[in-house]
Amino acid sequence: MSPLPALWRYLTGRGKRREFWAGLALFFGLTLSAAFAPSPLYLNVLPLILTALWLLLASRRLRAMGWSPWLSLAPIITVLAFFFALLLLARTIPDPQKLYDTSLAPIGFGWLAFNLLLGFWPSKALRPPTPETQAEVFG
Repeated sequence: MSPLPALWRYLTGRGKRREFWAGLALFFGLTLSAAFAPSPLYLNVLPLILTALWLLLASRRLRAMGWSPWLSLAPIITVLAFFFALLLLARTIPDPQKLYDTSLAPIGFGWLAFNLLLGFWPSKALRPPTPETQAEVFG
């Protein structure tokens, strides 16, 4: 028996609040462990692993809330747009280091607000199958 159907069901399933908070705690712990990283390879691979973990958690949680899982990309797209805007703005400012030092707070607060929204928003109840959507078992 192949594990792929079980993996597919997990990836397309709904995430509970407890699962989201536990995953976020793991995410935070792995981020803290990056400060004590023994090699630069760990620092290069860890952000990709953490981003994939967060996308999985957020998409499952959004699906449970009844929202589109594609909304999990919104914070990442916002951060990328913010950094590109900073790069363009840094060309016009004589001391761009001050701009970079003060610009990380809005990103952190936005990310925190999105995660709090995902963690505290109630899940949408599953609707029972209707006769039109339910498969015929006996005939």
